[in-house]
Amino acid sequence: MANAPSLNLMDKAEREKHEAAERMADAVASAPDAKAQLENLQRIERTTGRSGAVPRTPKQIMLDSAKEFKDANPSRHFRWVNVGNTDKAMNSTLNGYEQFKDPKSGDAIQRGNLQLWSCPVEMFDERDAERKAQTAAALDTDSEGRQAGASEFYQEVEKVSGLVKSRGHRVTSPSRLVVDGSNPNLNVGG
Repeated sequence: MANAPSLNLMDKAEREKHEAAERMADAVASAPDAKAQLENLQRIERTTGRSGAVPRTPKQIMLDSAKEFKDANPSRHFRWVNVGNTDKAMNSTLNGYEQFKDPKSGDAIQRGNLQLWSCPVEMFDERDAERKAQTAAALDTDSEGRQAGASEFYQEVEKVSGLVKSRGHRVTSPSRLVVDGSNPNLNVGG
């Protein structure tokens, strides 16, 4: 245990004196000047595209600035796509989205790394209904792939299986005790 941490066994007065000295050293240390801070922020912004500063407007207001385009095109579904991540842009393209260009200037509408993309509402509604059906189907089945109502039944079969086993019978597996329509070739009682 060569690198084990040591205990701080200073008494209260000594610890307070040490903390006061640290606070004094922090107060005396000069803060970086404004020029150095600005250069550091500009370097960060050049390398990451973000300054780290908190924006003055909430994100919702900034992103809802495309509301005029949404209102003018009710047959389109809009979303913001992070074009800084090429995988997300490619996935959006594969899902039928395309860059939405400002009708007046012909330029893409962009806020930082986010661009406004759109697809036909029918395509979005179709995918949305499919996604909801998959979610509902997943929620209606248990971990064994059985319908949700059947899970209570199979819990009771598990209890019966335990009783059968306690009485010394050979056939104790719940799958061997119940024949359902999913496995008509099951040899019950064998």
